[in-house]
Amino acid sequence: MKPTILDESGNPIVLTNGQQAYADNMQRKLELEHGELTNALGGDINFTTLTQVSQRVSQQKFYTFRPSDYVPVRVGSGDYATQLLTYREYAIGGGFETGLINDGSSMARLADMDAGVDSILVPVVGWAKTITYALPQIAFTSRLSNGVLDLVEMKERARKRDWDLGIQRVAFLGTSAGGVTGLLTMTGITANITAITTSISSMTPAQLAALPGVLLAAYQTQANYTAYPDRFVIPQNDWNALAAPTNPDYPLINKMTQLEQAFKNITMNPDFKILPSPYGSGTINGLAKNRYVLYRYDMDTLRMDIPVDYTPTALGTINGFQYQNVAHARFSGVNAYRPLEILYFDAASS
Repeated sequence: MKPTILDESGNPIVLTNGQQAYADNMQRKLELEHGELTNALGGDINFTTLTQVSQRVSQQKFYTFRPSDYVPVRVGSGDYATQLLTYREYAIGGGFETGLINDGSSMARLADMDAGVDSILVPVVGWAKTITYALPQIAFTSRLSNGVLDLVEMKERARKRDWDLGIQRVAFLGTSAGGVTGLLTMTGITANITAITTSISSMTPAQLAALPGVLLAAYQTQANYTAYPDRFVIPQNDWNALAAPTNPDYPLINKMTQLEQAFKNITMNPDFKILPSPYGSGTINGLAKNRYVLYRYDMDTLRMDIPVDYTPTALGTINGFQYQNVAHARFSGVNAYRPLEILYFDAASS
């Protein structure tokens, strides 16, 4: 049963014979089967002569961020290599005191100083996806949307978004399909399970005041006091609650400001940053625990490589009727080159 359309007075609107014929004709065009244009996400739309096609298109929305804000990303190095080899250099000398000499001996035996190297071999994963369309699809989309929708642009936007969302997830969690790791899933990184026993946002003023010292002490002990961190990534649900005042009785400063300023003061680094990530939450990351990570933002400490960035090829056709192109890329996960300068802090997932 067709719905009755009423005017502003509540009376049924009756179309003239010409208007009814036009509406029926448009409805028949929309009911033609043109592949994907008539599915639930396509152009099978009921409307009448009173329908206005809006010139504004509401697009789907996703959580997005730039991976380079969290980890150093090297782009364009390695091209189509299947693996990236990075050497690490070590000093071998037995300690400073072994170099002390006997001034009274002309043939005193001197300690030897040497250097050693090892290497890290990082796998590179290839990625490619096509978009395909035919000339009638372009015409149908333009006609049905009154020129508002561009099918090729929509397909390209969907593919680029697929790459952006995928690579940002890889930056944090890696991907088992490619055997690569992310910032929160690197192997060989120590996980401290005692320093953070509750969410930071729920800590008492005393616990919050002591936290930077506790975390930095654990970090520097692990790093043999050779480095201070400059990034602290925390679960986003914890971050969202840090705007509350540290002490409700004296709401002069919020928890975030106090925490970040304490890290800046202790590390003597005004660029120290606390960053949020939903992937830190145990309900999202698949680790069954909330994971915090304290580290140095340094390409020699950790790095993600994208030897070939997202690159679409030119649209091509073999018959002038159907067109296709490919977007391709190559990437690695996030890999630790100085693992002692990275420290995980795990807490029970809430």
